[in-house]
Amino acid sequence: MSVKPVSPSEALDLKVDTTPDFVFEAWNRVIVRNLKDGVSKFFQSELIFEILDCSNDGELTSFNVTDRGWLDMEPVFRRLGWKVVYDKPGYNEIYEPFFEFTLPNNQS
Repeated sequence: MSVKPVSPSEALDLKVDTTPDFVFEAWNRVIVRNLKDGVSKFFQSELIFEILDCSNDGELTSFNVTDRGWLDMEPVFRRLGWKVVYDKPGYNEIYEPFFEFTLPNNQS
C-alpha cells in the first residue's frame, strides 16, 4: 500500500477528524455568545481563552492553541455555510485580531 496525496476536501475532513472536540465546543460557544443580528464578531483572545477553558488541561497554553492550528478553522465553518472574515493588524497597525462570522444571506 502506498501513500497518496491528499485532496483539499480530504485534508479538510482530516483536520476536522483530528481536532479535539473541545476545540469545536469552544468555537461554537464563542460564535453563539457573540451572535447578534446575523453577525458574530469576537476577538481572537476570547476564542483562545474559551479553548483553554473547554480543554480542562492545566498544561495547555495559548502558544499550544496557536501552534496546533486550532485558530485556523475558518475553512471548516465556510464549508458549513458561514461567511468568515479574519482580520489582524498589518504593518504599522495596532489592534487585536478578530473573527467575524456572518449567517448566509444574513438570516438574522
